[in-house]
Amino acid sequence: ELGRSFALAWEEAMTREGLIDFDDQIRRAAELLSDKDMAGWISYKLDRQFDHILVDEAQDTNEAQWDIIRALTGEFFTGIGQRENALRTIFVVGDYKQAIFRFQGTSPEEFRRAGERVRRLMNFAVENAATLKIADSRKPRPLQELGLEQSFRSANEVLGFVDKAITDLGPESLGITEPYNAHKGQPFAGHVALWRPVGGAPAADEEADAGDAGEENWLSEPERE
Repeated sequence: ELGRSFALAWEEAMTREGLIDFDDQIRRAAELLSDKDMAGWISYKLDRQFDHILVDEAQDTNEAQWDIIRALTGEFFTGIGQRENALRTIFVVGDYKQAIFRFQGTSPEEFRRAGERVRRLMNFAVENAATLKIADSRKPRPLQELGLEQSFRSANEVLGFVDKAITDLGPESLGITEPYNAHKGQPFAGHVALWRPVGGAPAADEEADAGDAGEENWLSEPERE
């Protein structure tokens, strides 16, 4: 109830002051770039502004943000562009195993769909360039995919546990549909500690185990009374 009241008051205050927040920026930018009356002109203007796009933490990029990226890169695959000697690139870094913001509308599935779409567009551009016999200096390149199995800041013991967890959970549950290599870490000390989840009433057998183990009640003496 408190969160709902705050959200309504927040929306009312922004409307009154003529302000937008971060989510509004994403949503409105996506709407503007997809507007059929404006999208062509915007794409034309943006095509003159940049040649390279970097998307970091791609596993936490939601659908509206991918819509923006699609609009920004649309002209990358439609021809040689307004500056025909420029090599235009898109570089995306993401890890399915670190997708933890589903509550913000992100998902590994969105990441995978975005990759498939870019792959199709790039392959089509490569095939088209071969048909038109475009010179090597301007020839489009196919999508190149690199793994993230090498880590320079985590121990082998930790990454070994990650690999075992993926095997037990099933790669598909994390959005991993392609074969992957075992992770490689660093030869320094590492430790994985599994803590008992906290929440809800304990099951009957857990209560019995706690009593047999002689665990003390966490309540203070006055609270016990």
